[in-house]
Amino acid sequence: MSTESLDYTAILADLEAKKAALEQTIASFRQAMAAGALGQMSSDGTVIPSLNGPSFTGGEVPAGAFLGKSITESTRLYLEIVKKKQTTREIADALRKGGMESTSNDFVGIVNAGLNRAHKSPNSGIVKVGTQWGLAGWYPKGITSGAGQSSKKSKNRKPQKAATSQAKAKEQAAVAAKESKPMPKIVTSPNVNSAQRVLEILQANRGLTFTAQEIAKTLGINSNTAPLILANLVRSRKAEKTVDGKYIAVISHPMNAAV
Repeated sequence: MSTESLDYTAILADLEAKKAALEQTIASFRQAMAAGALGQMSSDGTVIPSLNGPSFTGGEVPAGAFLGKSITESTRLYLEIVKKKQTTREIADALRKGGMESTSNDFVGIVNAGLNRAHKSPNSGIVKVGTQWGLAGWYPKGITSGAGQSSKKSKNRKPQKAATSQAKAKEQAAVAAKESKPMPKIVTSPNVNSAQRVLEILQANRGLTFTAQEIAKTLGINSNTAPLILANLVRSRKAEKTVDGKYIAVISHPMNAAV
């Protein structure tokens, strides 16, 4: 009976290939663990899966967690981390700790304005409970502020007489006066392009919203040009479009590209 000699060269090549694949797998796991994508490590060495993306021990927010994100996005992520409702100031402090930068002296006010806008949007996922903020998925309908009020009012509402023509006239006059209210006087740099002047208007009036027509009228530029400039500012995360179609400045950070 003859015996065939083993091809040790082929065996060694196969083992080397398996070793390289295993080392690559180990490196990938290490990168995923470092990023928190796999969850937290328990005391016995097993991995606890993360259900909400990156895992932060004790609800701590790492530096840079909110770079490139809006106030609404950052607040949702922060609330998912801490898993409890927070005040506006607590959220503002967390956003600063997570890398969001602002030159405003009233950063808390800017955050509050952003949260109020998000609260009014049905798809933001952020709700107000008393004086604090939480996530819509945490509460049944009727718990959050504003919820259930319409149904309660409808039950207690008594038939009302039709409004008189005089009351309607007063209401229309009030609306017209509100719409004709002039924009605040703003001095922009004369030697910069239109895009920079638009940005200066938004940044000088943080917390206020403007329509594209108001911007065009103030700067004396074409009414078709203003929407294009504002759209570019939104894409570069220097402005944000509200649910009612207006524009507002957002917090600047180092990752923003120049206009």
